[in-house]
Amino acid sequence: MGQGTRTPAGAPPTSVREGLGEARGSRDLIDEDDLQIDEDPYDRILAVNALGTKTVILVAILSFTTGRPEFLDIALLYTLINFVVTIAILKYKEIGRLG
Repeated sequence: MGQGTRTPAGAPPTSVREGLGEARGSRDLIDEDDLQIDEDPYDRILAVNALGTKTVILVAILSFTTGRPEFLDIALLYTLINFVVTIAILKYKEIGRLG
């Protein structure tokens, strides 16, 4: 299905992108490149990191729109966790141990 077409009301989505776009209420939040499955483990790690970054952005926008600054603290904490876990996974993948 093209980007401009939608499924009829009540019909199940015909692709992962379509299903995720309808579940979130907007198709613009999801890129087709993010949903491409690649065999290279480094590409998968990068995709997970990109998903974490998008999550942080959504939490920050939620913090701004609801006027609750404590959500911004949660977004910053999630950013640090996302960075540390990505570095740890890459180190483990390259060296074979974390220590």
